[in-house]
Amino acid sequence: MNYKTKSFKLSWALATMMALVLGLGCNRGGGSSESKIVKLAFVTNNPSQFWKIAAGGIKKYEAEAKVQVDIKMPAGSPEAQNEVLQNLASQGYDAVSVSVVAPNDQVGVLNKVAEKTNLITFDSDAPKSNRLLYIGTNNYDAGKILG
Repeated sequence: MNYKTKSFKLSWALATMMALVLGLGCNRGGGSSESKIVKLAFVTNNPSQFWKIAAGGIKKYEAEAKVQVDIKMPAGSPEAQNEVLQNLASQGYDAVSVSVVAPNDQVGVLNKVAEKTNLITFDSDAPKSNRLLYIGTNNYDAGKILG
């Protein structure tokens, strides 16, 4: 599987999982989800070419599922990502997904986001946070299997 295929499949799976989480009643807004467009955010851990390709898969899903997905690609620092996350948390998103830059250092910010919306981690987990779920591979376990 090539680089573009992997990023496209990851983005498709993530967007689908976010929609499923919302569809299963995790929406904290309390209102009817039928009367409004579902608003999702996808926050990467850097602005690399991999994530730019993944954005293509997200935009395809956005059009097909009739949802709004805002893609944010901050610089690869915890501070830049925290600023983006704090802004998103105050803007009424139904769910925010994030590939966390510094999982142990960002727990406080992640938990504040999780208080206001559904938080999902992907690619890089933050297991000490209050995220709903993680989508990705445990690299340690994957290495043992491949070894």
